[in-house]
Amino acid sequence: MEGIARQQEKQSAGSKEAGTPSTGGIPGVAIREARQDDYDAVAGLMRQAQRDHAEALPDRFAATDHVLPQAWYLSFFGRATRCILVAEQAEAVVGFAMLEWHDAAHFPALTKRRYAHISEFAVDEERHRQGIGTALFEACREWAAGHGAQQLELKVWEFNEGARSFYEAVGLRTLNRTMTLDLPPSADEPA
Repeated sequence: MEGIARQQEKQSAGSKEAGTPSTGGIPGVAIREARQDDYDAVAGLMRQAQRDHAEALPDRFAATDHVLPQAWYLSFFGRATRCILVAEQAEAVVGFAMLEWHDAAHFPALTKRRYAHISEFAVDEERHRQGIGTALFEACREWAAGHGAQQLELKVWEFNEGARSFYEAVGLRTLNRTMTLDLPPSADEPA
């Protein structure tokens, strides 16, 4: 985050209002580490994504408003391996990313490596295609590299063409696929 803060300071120095950071060339947008009191804003952004997922895959995602357990959110604070970044515009949280780094388990058939994984990433649906997601992703990349990660990874659902296109545009590539087959209920299983 130190590098992010330095980048914001450099960008702020050239802006009209000193101390108003701008990120990725987007005036008035700042990327910062989340605070515990950002929970409601982050949960609201997750609800937007949950609606899309529940609509596309109702057999996988519940149509619910309770999508971010507060205990899980709070588990990201005070741990060097985890981070929540938020994009802030006009004092409102308009995007967030939850990420952590891991040292891969060492097996003889696998190489030793450190990677960062983005478990959640969202930008307010009314602010898509304004560069906020790109700035947020770049901050994730910087955080991961700053913690010695050699790769930055995430999972994206196949139905989510907009997200897949965005991730490809910022440089991610498909590494593997999860494939599924729906099976009929067994005779022993109640209908």
